[in-house]
Amino acid sequence: MNAHAPTLNKDADELPYGTWLTAIVMVMRSSAIEQGVARYVSESLNNSGAIMLALSLCIGMGWIILRRIPQRLPRAISAAWPMFLFCGFALTSSLWSPVPEATAQETIHVVMTVVAAMFLAALASWRQLIKGTALGLVAVSFLSLLTVPFGGIDHGVHAGALQGFWEEKNGAGQVYAYAGIASVCLAALERRPVWLWLLPPMAILTLLAESTTSLLCLVVGISILAAIVVAGNSNPGRAIVVLWAAIMGLGLGYLIWTNFEDQIFELLGKDRTLTGRAEVWDAVLRRIHERPWLGYGYHAFWNEHSPYALRVRHEVHFDVFNAHSSLLEALLSTGIVGTSLLIWFAVRSVLGAGGGILVPHDNRRFGLPLILAVMVISFSESILIGAAGIGWFAYLAFGIKAAMGPAIAVPEDRMPARRFVPYTDAVYL
Repeated sequence: MNAHAPTLNKDADELPYGTWLTAIVMVMRSSAIEQGVARYVSESLNNSGAIMLALSLCIGMGWIILRRIPQRLPRAISAAWPMFLFCGFALTSSLWSPVPEATAQETIHVVMTVVAAMFLAALASWRQLIKGTALGLVAVSFLSLLTVPFGGIDHGVHAGALQGFWEEKNGAGQVYAYAGIASVCLAALERRPVWLWLLPPMAILTLLAESTTSLLCLVVGISILAAIVVAGNSNPGRAIVVLWAAIMGLGLGYLIWTNFEDQIFELLGKDRTLTGRAEVWDAVLRRIHERPWLGYGYHAFWNEHSPYALRVRHEVHFDVFNAHSSLLEALLSTGIVGTSLLIWFAVRSVLGAGGGILVPHDNRRFGLPLILAVMVISFSESILIGAAGIGWFAYLAFGIKAAMGPAIAVPEDRMPARRFVPYTDAVYL
């Protein structure tokens, strides 16, 4: 019997170019291209550029999956069904939306985003998905430094913050944080510490972006991965101990927060309203109570032709263009009905990836840090309801992949003869 830990290998039906395909897709979905073009060429190209990129990804990956591995498609569709139901409800919301044309257009865009994420989850193995995400986002992060002499530093409200290709610093900070988390996950998955060298520059870029939320996201992602590594590959009892320790840590954190709230805000350089977010949340909650079940229509509330956003801006006394919370944004757009579908997808994603901790050598567990890190940012940013953005796309791709089932790595000397494994990239003994 083999006593050594299994070494990672290619899955029996792994595409030879899956890593580079993932890297290209992540760069295209990082918003660096369309927002960079909008900033340096023409602002009118932002939305049209994003739609063209989403459509090209759907066509390209759809052709690959139908030509190479069509047997995986039913499994991917079954994993993504809550999001397709959400898309259907979002399109239906155009019936009561104050701007039905905008709702229909944004719904088509989000459908293409979901389809592209589903195709990527079906095409790439976990190793390829994590490695491609790390390489793609690290590459675009370093390239963003080239914009520093040409307006890559914010000179407005957040003067001095690094924003790179993106419209504002939080967009840049999210990309840097995700790149750091993916790099650490890759080091753990491949058992190659060399990938850890990518973490320090990504952490520095996150600090330069002055995005507190992104920095918290990076810390949470690394902490979750550390817990997964401590839990180990083949000891469910140890995983339960780690879970207990995490719950106790959350309880301790709550006690510290309730007793030292003012000091924590001062340390973070924030006021008690979280830079006006608390006022926005109060105003948004009042609007949600007026239409709790169906919402105001997908991507309709903050539209320039919608009268509802004016009431919020009047109440908070400053211009605001989103709810600064993915949950509140979802309730505004699609009400309790649509939000319940998003929550169901989130639960399936977390349970799918978290289930890998209890299964020996299941690579799904390495997707959990990024999924939960995106959720952390979603508490104070509206990133899980739009059609664009790397956080939304990565969350969909990793979540769908996690819901597709186990992905077990085996030792090289126990690798079965090359064969096709339908519906999943797992290799079972």
